[in-house]
Amino acid sequence: MIRYAAILLCIIMAVVAVLLWHYKKRLRASEQSLLHRLLALHDIPVHARVTVIRIDYSHAAFKSIDEWLSTHASPASGTLIILLDAPEWLCGIKRKSWGNHATVLHAPQSHPAWSALIQPGYTVAEWSHSRMRRFTDQQLYLNHITPHSPQTDQEVI
Repeated sequence: MIRYAAILLCIIMAVVAVLLWHYKKRLRASEQSLLHRLLALHDIPVHARVTVIRIDYSHAAFKSIDEWLSTHASPASGTLIILLDAPEWLCGIKRKSWGNHATVLHAPQSHPAWSALIQPGYTVAEWSHSRMRRFTDQQLYLNHITPHSPQTDQEVI
């Protein structure tokens, strides 16, 4: 009897795993569809890699993101969308300085679906083909995409 219960439990776990996999696949597909509709709404070109970064200008990481976007970001890395939570005048300035690297949207006036794509607790969402990554902090994202050079490390004495 215990043997049949164990087999039944394994079957139930397998069915639950398949259902969860199917749900996750459908969720990913719906997020991808929503992303493409938002890109079309703003006339943003779709590339194989799409990155959406939510930035608050009062956040400590704003300076490093600003520096990266001003110097290192390149359009070859895919579509880059910045949701900037800042006064409108600052968004206008950043549109001009980051414009050839990224599309800058004023976060308070942007479509509410952007918030659905970047879920609470995350500040960066990246889609690459069928894979999606979320980052909780902009600095983690910068560390992820910036090649680490061992020569820049300094030894602490």
